[in-house]
Amino acid sequence: MNVLVTGAFGNLGRNAVRGLVEKGHHVRCFDLKTNSNEESAWKIKSKLRGQIDFYWGDIRSADDVAAAVKDQDVVVHLCYIMPPGTDDRPEWAEEINIGGTKNVIDAL
Repeated sequence: MNVLVTGAFGNLGRNAVRGLVEKGHHVRCFDLKTNSNEESAWKIKSKLRGQIDFYWGDIRSADDVAAAVKDQDVVVHLCYIMPPGTDDRPEWAEEINIGGTKNVIDAL
């Protein structure tokens, strides 16, 4: 099965990716391209055997999300901001948590 994991390099995302690959699924990791996320991607790819690819983009971009969702059977949506980020930057958190989720739903 082709599975897209949004927020693939967060704490939950990394564990979800690992479990899905171990179960034999092809996993597309979707996350923002940052130095730390690229480092996590390299670590995941070097540790896991299986079909895995990376799709870099921004959950706030409907076009990025639509492209990532294309040809996927399942989406595991784990991209979100939690406290204290929601308290420190509420507008940014809303763009990601609500707007990003809307982009995923619309793409599906």
